[in-house]
Amino acid sequence: MDEFFAEMIAGEDGEKYRQMRSVLESNLTKLRVLRVGRLRYTCTSWEKTRVGNWAGLHTVSVET
Repeated sequence: MDEFFAEMIAGEDGEKYRQMRSVLESNLTKLRVLRVGRLRYTCTSWEKTRVGNWAGLHTVSVET
């Protein structure tokens, strides 16, 4: 998680990504980042929330 969010938080929209990370960490118990690919990769995490509902995040990232 630290590596995934580090560059985004350092950018001009850093506060938005900091808030997003905080919401994810507050509601998901075992948050992980799964990278698939070299330059373009998929990041996915699906977990049960503290109240037992399923929630997750899926995004595609391109490294340049």
